[in-house]
Amino acid sequence: MNSLMGGLEEMMAAGDNLDFGASGEEGLGGDDEDLLMLQKAVQNALDKKKQAVVKKQAAVLEEARAGAQKRVAALEAMIVKELKDAAAGVRSSAASSLRRLDAKMAAMNELSAKYQQTMSDLWNEYDTEFSELGSALEKHKTAVENRRQGIKRKIAQVAQENEAALAEARKRVEAEKGRAVKMPQLAKLLQSLM
Repeated sequence: MNSLMGGLEEMMAAGDNLDFGASGEEGLGGDDEDLLMLQKAVQNALDKKKQAVVKKQAAVLEEARAGAQKRVAALEAMIVKELKDAAAGVRSSAASSLRRLDAKMAAMNELSAKYQQTMSDLWNEYDTEFSELGSALEKHKTAVENRRQGIKRKIAQVAQENEAALAEARKRVEAEKGRAVKMPQLAKLLQSLM
């Protein structure tokens, strides 16, 4: 309704610009001319109206385009922010995970070094104990051999002593025998004396 009123106002303004002459009689004589001028005025009004509508449409489209660009820019900014936040989260999480993994690796390396040191120490102790056991067994073997040799010497010595004692005993037995042989003679002598 407002656009129709605006169009009529423009037509009236265009009609004010028409020159019908001072008395108006000349204008009455040329109806064709007046009609052409009226038609031209209406056409001008319609053209202006069309231009105004085109301008208004262009303004609406420009506003819509600007709004769309603004929304696209806001969406792009939101996507960029979300991607940055996600990347920062991933970096933070990865950094935290890497720190924990480094700590675990350090703990495993420390444990492995302790294990290797403990194994080395135990192997050295085992080797020392084994060597000491070998030395102790060798000493015991030598001691047993020495004792065996000592016992053999004592057995030989006792055997010699027994041989000597036996020889001495035989001598005494023989001496006693000789006396015993003499004794019956002595007994005979004593008997003859009696």
